[in-house]
Amino acid sequence: MTETIDDVFQKGLDRYQAGEPPEELIPVFRDICDRARKSSPAWTCLAWLYLIANKPNQAHKAAQRRSNSIPRSPAEST
Repeated sequence: MTETIDDVFQKGLDRYQAGEPPEELIPVFRDICDRARKSSPAWTCLAWLYLIANKPNQAHKAAQRRSNSIPRSPAEST
């Protein structure tokens, strides 16, 4: 049976909470973001993992992608 994105995401969070190092989790969340490009929670987690791993440039890029994935109201577009 194929795992859903939600299942993979939850397992990634569980691994983080169990103390797994960010360097090992970054590829997991990068894959989630690649598979679900508009997943704001996944981009947020990836940005935090990059920050914890002392990779601020990658964190900034992930945070920008997260911001771009949030729908804006018509008033914000003007």
